[in-house]
Amino acid sequence: MLSLGKLNYSTLQNLFKKYSFSSLSLDSNSFLIGSREVVVSTNPAIGLPVETLGFFAFHYSTVNVACSFAEPKYILDAILLPPKSPLEYLEVIMREFTTEAEKYGVEIIGGHTGTYKGIQQPLIVTTTIGFRFRRVVSPSIGDKILVVNKVGMESLWLASLIGKVKVEEDYWRKLTPLPQVFSLSKLNGVKLLHDVSEGGLLQALLDISSKFNLIIKVKRKLIPFERNLKKLGINLLVAPSYGTLVAIVESKFEKDITRTLRSEDVVYSIIGEIHGKGYGVYVDNEFYENIQRTSLDEVYGEVLVLDPLISSVLRALTKIEEEESFAKLIPEVGLNMVYAKENAKTEADVAGLSGRVVKSLNKPKICGKVVYGGSKHLAQVILAAIKYNKRFRAAVNIKASKEILKALKRLGLSIREVPRIKSKCPIADFIQKEGKVYRVYYHPGDYGIEPSIVILAEKPQELVEILYKISTQIRKEHF
Repeated sequence: MLSLGKLNYSTLQNLFKKYSFSSLSLDSNSFLIGSREVVVSTNPAIGLPVETLGFFAFHYSTVNVACSFAEPKYILDAILLPPKSPLEYLEVIMREFTTEAEKYGVEIIGGHTGTYKGIQQPLIVTTTIGFRFRRVVSPSIGDKILVVNKVGMESLWLASLIGKVKVEEDYWRKLTPLPQVFSLSKLNGVKLLHDVSEGGLLQALLDISSKFNLIIKVKRKLIPFERNLKKLGINLLVAPSYGTLVAIVESKFEKDITRTLRSEDVVYSIIGEIHGKGYGVYVDNEFYENIQRTSLDEVYGEVLVLDPLISSVLRALTKIEEEESFAKLIPEVGLNMVYAKENAKTEADVAGLSGRVVKSLNKPKICGKVVYGGSKHLAQVILAAIKYNKRFRAAVNIKASKEILKALKRLGLSIREVPRIKSKCPIADFIQKEGKVYRVYYHPGDYGIEPSIVILAEKPQELVEILYKISTQIRKEHF
């Protein structure tokens, strides 16, 4: 069974040999047009927040061409979107893509744009074309392993998307080694450049080892890990690290190369050397022939926008839409969910759906967008709750029925019935009056007001888990 993401080099090489491809380089391939050697690389960009998609789509394939000692000249992009995608998605993708192309002098010469039923998330496939100005030289025993830029920056960014850490705004714009590739590719003694992508630093070293049948030895203490990376609790050697670059350099040119990097204020470290013939990587005295990917890789595809609160609500609502049994929990007025900022004060501090999740053909369907201020009444409930218990920043409203209330009681959640009072938002007003927070509020309805249940939780994902448990309890009752 194929694992998540890019195939490893050795597996792909075996397939290429089987089906008559003559050779396979690390990240690009070349051919001759007359006397000129053309280098091409094709890469997908998928599962990224929309705001960043155009940026990374440009850099993935362009970096690969530049790492092959070729000057990137032309690029083609196919932008494929799910049906009913907002036009603003396309505009922000194109804006970022063209900005990067203009910045690095790469001409956009064609592509394809469309929406298709088989596409579930925005996908860009790019092909960059460049002209080689020098040859890649096979590494030799004794050559040094140079790492440029900190290892694990991408991991911190991914962790920030799901709210584990905080990074500066536009941190993701640092996640490209392209400027350093341009600089190093012109220096004597640089034999090989390889960007760190899927599988982290260790996979990049294994790629080089497999391609050239060479054993690599490195020292962990010399690796320039990003500060705070240890807090994520993952294997640092395989931490997602796009933006980091591996260079193989001749030892006699080491001082000249590192002097150039220092003059450009670039973080770097010589971490080891080519040790001998064979396959594998030694990190200190531990030998590696393969890797196990980290859970952070699965953040790709989960976060569609950069704001962590909006992303969290959107992920939760998407899971609700995917679960057909949740249709039984949707009230006539529709379901909504909110997630408040820490110390939220106003409705503008609370992310919610501008429309509702409704029943369509007996399935949940999301209508609207997740925005700040998207839900008025549910936002008032969570703002009232935060005053008395700051833990509970997320809320969802669901259908009120005897079987749902019974399921909630079996889950052991504290339930409070709200008396009928004259109010535009009776649950919020009741919390304010009582000054105490329960996990579940049940309002029996009133003239013109449908009975309702509001559930509070720390995060939207917890609300989805509660809905799963309610749905499971109801199914058990029916069998």
